[in-house]
Amino acid sequence: MIFPSITFEKGRRFALRIPVFIFLNHKYHLVAFGIFLWRYWRNLLGWRLVGQRDGVTLLKHGNDLLALDDLHLGYVMREWRNWEFEYLPSFTLQGKVVLDVGAGCGETAYFFLLSGAKMVIAVEPDDTASKLLLQNVRRNRWNVQVIADRFRLEHLRFPHDFMKMDGEGCESLLLNYDRKLKPCFIEAHSDEIAKALTMKFPLSLVNRLPSGVVFLKGSS
Repeated sequence: MIFPSITFEKGRRFALRIPVFIFLNHKYHLVAFGIFLWRYWRNLLGWRLVGQRDGVTLLKHGNDLLALDDLHLGYVMREWRNWEFEYLPSFTLQGKVVLDVGAGCGETAYFFLLSGAKMVIAVEPDDTASKLLLQNVRRNRWNVQVIADRFRLEHLRFPHDFMKMDGEGCESLLLNYDRKLKPCFIEAHSDEIAKALTMKFPLSLVNRLPSGVVFLKGSS
């Protein structure tokens, strides 16, 4: 299992030294860390730590072994269980093709395969993440087509039944797309872009995070 380190900081009002937990370069005070720890255990239920080296963590889940960098490991720990409610469409993905824009190290492609998708087209521009993505695909023999490049509107021409888009800046490109979108989940990184997208396409608001990120879903 992955353990936090502990340090102590002086309180703002009193001279007491308050325990601060440091986990993957993030600081958490006692209550916040307790909440985080609960979410962490909930999300990583069924996952097993295999090893860590040079900023890459190996996690075992079922028969699959995933190599994740710290950023995408954090996403799995915080969000894995939430994806069931956020990323999945109203219809079953059994036998369907998913276009995964912002695929990271393959953690979301893996999620869609577990959810029944027969194939995932994974678009990831980050060099480090896309290399780990390709390693995970080859190691686990996933039916995933890797596109190690920035998202382009041409990628929407790939036959697919559902699209997940989580890549800052990608969603604004859709404003130049003049065709109908397939059922999708889109993370818009500003209220302005979210509003423009809902005016152009039949998208509904799913959630708005304190960070300003807006979750949108389209059924057709």
